[in-house]
Parts: sequence; C-alpha cells; structure tokens
Amino acid sequence: MKLVINADDLGYTKAITDGIFRSHSEGILTSTTLLMNASATEYAGTEAQKYPKLGIGVHLTLTAGSPLTKPKTLIQPDGAFLDQLTLRKTDVSETEVLKEWQAQIDRFEKLLGKKPTHLDSHHDVHFDPRFFDLAKALAEERGIPLRGADPRIPNVQNAFPDPELISPEAFIQHLNKQQNYSGTELFCHPGFCDLELLQLSSYNEARELELNVLINPMVQAFLADSQFELSTY
Repeated sequence: MKLVINADDLGYTKAITDGIFRSHSEGILTSTTLLMNASATEYAGTEAQKYPKLGIGVHLTLTAGSPLTKPKTLIQPDGAFLDQLTLRKTDVSETEVLKEWQAQIDRFEKLLGKKPTHLDSHHDVHFDPRFFDLAKALAEERGIPLRGADPRIPNVQNAFPDPELISPEAFIQHLNKQQNYSGTELFCHPGFCDLELLQLSSYNEARELELNVLINPMVQAFLADSQFELSTY
C-alpha cells in the first residue's frame, strides 16, 4: 500500500522549513510542498538540494503573502492576497488565478531546476468549486499530479485530524484505519515554532508536536513492520 506523508508549508518560515527537513532526515516524512512567495522560499530551495530523496511539490496559494503576478481581483488594497474568508465570498478572475498559479509553478522549476512532484494548495483553495477544474486542467497540462485528483492515491487524509490529540499512539491508530486503500496521502504541518510563526499563524506550537511524532522511534518501527510502502507522488 503506497503511503505518502506530505508536509505542507515548506518555505513559510525558516523554522517551519528546518522542521520539515528534520521530519524527513530523521523521520518518516517522504514529501513536502513549497510556497513560492514566502519569506523562506529561496532558503528552502537551496536547502532542498541536501535531501534528494524528498519529494517536493508546489503549495499553490491565493491566501498567503503577495502574488507573483499583478492581479486586480485577488488582492487587498495593500497588494497582499485576500484572506481565505474574503476569497470565498469574492468574485475573482479565473484567468488571474490561472496566471498566478502558472507563475508559482514556473518559479519552482527555475529555483529547483526540476518539475514539482505534485501540486496541492494552501488552505486547500484548489478544492474550492470555482478553482478545482482549473487546477486539474493546469496539472494535466503540465503533467503534474494534483492532490485529490490522482487515481493512484485515492485516499487523502489529515495526518493529525484532532489537533488536541497529537501523539505517536493516536497517529498509529489513524494509520491503521487507512489499510484498505491502495494509495494514501497523509498531509501534515510539522515545523519548529518561533516568533515569526506565532505572528503569522494560529497553528503554531502544535507543529512541533507533529514533528516529534514523525521522528518518533515507535512510529518508525510500526511502519517498518507494516504493509505500507513509504513513497512520494
């Protein structure tokens, strides 16, 4: 059974980025997706060269940071992207969305010198009914798998569905529930927590709890004896 364990938010901050790389180098993390407009994007791209076995895709965004293009309908007065609640109730240009996402993929390929392993999105915006077909068509055009639209990985789950219950034991119980699927992606948000993250995100200290689970020896031993095959897209 194919199992992809993917960390969202690579590049969001340096502390998150370092935590994601540690989750891979010392733990069970197989994959991650990179924000192309964040404070540590270039740092992440440089450091990623040290981890050739780590699958790296693009974390498409419309709700964090500022766009790489110059849209009119996707931004606040200060030029930053709309927040996720405002985006949901705002009529935006699909043409601008497509152009922006193309620019994010293009920047990834220029920075890392290769195609992304797959696409997903910050705050799951690509699952918005207005954008899903757009994202799917873009993924097909570029020959890149898309979270939620890849028949090889029909089961996509949050690795830690209860933020109040992040522990090795809870994670193993969650893994056991995925054994009837041919392919599963468990997405997660590990990282180190610092002042920058506390200012940016309400999901902060729990990221270190996730990291500790992903590098836990008991979890690693469970997977080594299981039918799961750790993989990337």
